[in-house]
Amino acid sequence: MPLIEANGTRLHYHLAGQGPALVFIHPPLITSAVFRYQIAELTTSFRVLTFDIRGHGASDPSPTPLTYPLIAEDIRQLLNKLGCVWQIKLVGKKRRKKLFSRSASPRVKRMRKWFWSR
Repeated sequence: MPLIEANGTRLHYHLAGQGPALVFIHPPLITSAVFRYQIAELTTSFRVLTFDIRGHGASDPSPTPLTYPLIAEDIRQLLNKLGCVWQIKLVGKKRRKKLFSRSASPRVKRMRKWFWSR
């Protein structure tokens, strides 16, 4: 997975597939590698973006405390740097949906929320 400078840090990401866009957000203390099976299955029908949140995996550490607004801005800038102009669906844990939705809505208007729970 390549690295890209976004929002003052380098983020490790993977972009593959064609079709409607999905952006996967991994849980804390894990990396985007947790989505390898979803990537394998979904890239035939979707454009799938996974990334390591700052301070996780191969992304650089965060010089500031990690917050949902910070992650939302990281995603916005990552999408801009990749030249992504399409609407996306966010995929992540349901219990963070409310917090992330509040943070992302005013910042990232092209995001639509699509969360799952275990």
